Amino acid sequence: MISENRHENFQVEERFMGTLEKIVEKKTNLITNLEKKIARLEEKMSSCKIKRDLESCEREIEKLQKTIKQKNKELQEVKAYIEKSQTSSANPSILTGQAFITKHRMELVNRLGLLPPILTRLHVRGVLSQEEIEIVEIKPTKSQQNRALLNMVVRKGTRAQEYFYLALRESDILLVEDLCNCCK
Repeated sequence: MISENRHENFQVEERFMGTLEKIVEKKTNLITNLEKKIARLEEKMSSCKIKRDLESCEREIEKLQKTIKQKNKELQEVKAYIEKSQTSSANPSILTGQAFITKHRMELVNRLGLLPPILTRLHVRGVLSQEEIEIVEIKPTKSQQNRALLNMVVRKGTRAQEYFYLALRESDILLVEDLCNCCK
């Protein structure tokens, strides 16, 4: 029963963080599109000869700049919220993958259990290719396999580290909890 609740909480949290990432991506794309529109209007203004058209373009640019300013503010608020929730050490379930790996890397090299469930989850999410899984599995010792996996994930960046953390939580929540609790 407890395991089911943890799994449900994990799924809700994963969807929530994914939603926040999508919001950041959409707002960033919107800002980029608004900036492009301003550039087109400025280009149009350079060829305008009629004062009325120039004033219309200037007003439109002012509106777009205000919108960009507002969207940037909203974007910063979402990013601040994400960062705040990811750096909170009071609740281990909202640590980021990057923070978790950085903080517990040596312990992970020594204590990661069965890798196939983690490797499979990372492969399904597109983090690791089949060749990369084989590179990890071919290492002669467990520590070398763990180190190879962590190195690959870290090299791939923040998102890959987040997926690793999620995969580890799905496959070995007790290890995650122990690492988070021992370092409070």
